Amino acid sequence: MEEKKKICSKCNIEKPLSEFNLFSRSSDGRYSSCKECRKKYRIENKEKISQSRKQNYNKYLPKKQAWNEANKEKIKLQDRERRIKNKDKRKIQRKEWDLNNPTAIKKMNRRYYEKNKEKCIERSKKRFNENKNEILAKHKIYIKQNPEIRRKAERNLRIKLRDCYVRQIFTNNSETLKSSDIPQSLIEAKRQQIKTQRLINKMSN
Repeated sequence: MEEKKKICSKCNIEKPLSEFNLFSRSSDGRYSSCKECRKKYRIENKEKISQSRKQNYNKYLPKKQAWNEANKEKIKLQDRERRIKNKDKRKIQRKEWDLNNPTAIKKMNRRYYEKNKEKCIERSKKRFNENKNEILAKHKIYIKQNPEIRRKAERNLRIKLRDCYVRQIFTNNSETLKSSDIPQSLIEAKRQQIKTQRLINKMSN
């Protein structure tokens, strides 16, 4: 069966209906201008379209916010149904997006961590305690296979004087002292001492 055709209102060329975008308010369900002409118009009037969208956004924003506020449950239900219906599709799309946008993912994760720092730390502690042996075993294998990662991590700990590095200084000089026995106040005092010594060494050189 031959596909129906119509004439574009812009270029006046007869084209198949598939060359016209869908438009529910039109009598035939399609735009009067073809895809190619609409694309050309968007390119030639990019600034005009952008400005118009901004104006319309600001104009209708209060109405949209009021509607959203009055239909919270309805929106939640629709979103939930949409997520369930497109679960596999969304999963694939998210995976592809993550692979193509590693920098954006890092920024998002960093923002989330800064906003929910205590929650993230507590969750990490819980996960570590529940899977301690497995995590340590995997970490040991990973470090063995990637010695440059270990050297870089140790260097960062040493430069930034992290708590674990300062604790290690105390435990290395004692056979009985445990890391958990060292109070935070002592760690802070030791860190300050090391910073002062480094500054003196730097000034001497």
